[in-house]
Amino acid sequence: MDSYDVVIVGGGAGAKLIWGSVPGRSVAVVEQSRVGGDCPFVACVPSKAMLRTAQVWHTVGTDQWSGLFSGRVDSERAYEEAVRRRDRIVHGRDDSLNAEGLESTGATLLRGEGTIVEPGVVDVSGTEIGYGEIVLNTGSVPSRPDIPGLESVPVWTSDEALSTSTYPSSAVIIGGGPVGCELAFLFATFGTAVTLVQRGARLVPKEEPETSSALQNLLLTRGVDVRVNARVVEMESVGAGAHATLGDASAVDADVVILAAGRHPRSQGLGLDRLGVALTAKGAVPIDERCRVRGADHVWAVGDVTGTAPFTHTAHYQGRVVAANLSGRDVLTDYRAVPRAVYTDPVFVSVGHTVASPGPSTSIRWLRGRRCRRWSGRAPKGSRTGG
Repeated sequence: MDSYDVVIVGGGAGAKLIWGSVPGRSVAVVEQSRVGGDCPFVACVPSKAMLRTAQVWHTVGTDQWSGLFSGRVDSERAYEEAVRRRDRIVHGRDDSLNAEGLESTGATLLRGEGTIVEPGVVDVSGTEIGYGEIVLNTGSVPSRPDIPGLESVPVWTSDEALSTSTYPSSAVIIGGGPVGCELAFLFATFGTAVTLVQRGARLVPKEEPETSSALQNLLLTRGVDVRVNARVVEMESVGAGAHATLGDASAVDADVVILAAGRHPRSQGLGLDRLGVALTAKGAVPIDERCRVRGADHVWAVGDVTGTAPFTHTAHYQGRVVAANLSGRDVLTDYRAVPRAVYTDPVFVSVGHTVASPGPSTSIRWLRGRRCRRWSGRAPKGSRTGG
């Protein structure tokens, strides 16, 4: 049986901050899908590529700029061009360059699904390997609401919405968080008739009420039908599309239903029960301030699977923390000033805690573009990681 000093299960964002940063250690990375994770291929990068193309196409059509251009294409052709540009940028979702970069550091890439068999042993799709330390970096998966009839209609997850080449004339988006708002803005810009359904009283409910209001107004000006305090209670197939019935007895027909109702940690099937580790109530792998998995020795976790600030930059940060600790330093995490954004136009950006829930530091928030506002207060102290 081959053995490695460090085995990383999942080759996503957090892993790449580890595999080349533990000198003197043998490293294996277990990946069943794409090296690099979701962000470069079906999330962050393709969404920003599509949003940028949408912004340029929309700008050219405004009165202020239209006189400088000729031959502006229609919305469907613009969408086709956006898809082509997106797929070029993400290299057709081919991870070979990432895999080569991984192996150039001296790490070993093992294709397959990793499951802990017992302390010190991982099964990789039928082959057992040994580990001294193991890092879990398995990410998250889209949540699927329990809606009667959902399985009978065309449904995209956010990953599929950012991978498809199909242009929807109409769409119902379930979920008014950052992802739902970005997708609503994107498709509406390209002329799709979008209905955004949010169960709560406001969009992006973890942000300030003023941010929610400004974002809702922005979507309305882009033509999105925003339904707050609403929920889809039933789906029916109508032709090639979907008929969505809402709780107030109103109904919406659409070509496709896009799920943006959150994500949950990909923590099932990892074999943590064999180490005596219990998942949190939300299915996350519990970690301490050093990113060690609570209740187990020589086990670490980074990224969305921890349920902590599920952003790519959080996974990067946790990866650096783990790499430092594996290299003999004693580094603690500090999540008081994690930045977050909604990439509409303008972009909504925030960092730190909200005014309603200030915690140990004060929020600083910007609405970039046409407006800018800052809530003053004591800035967060420096990170205990030393930057």
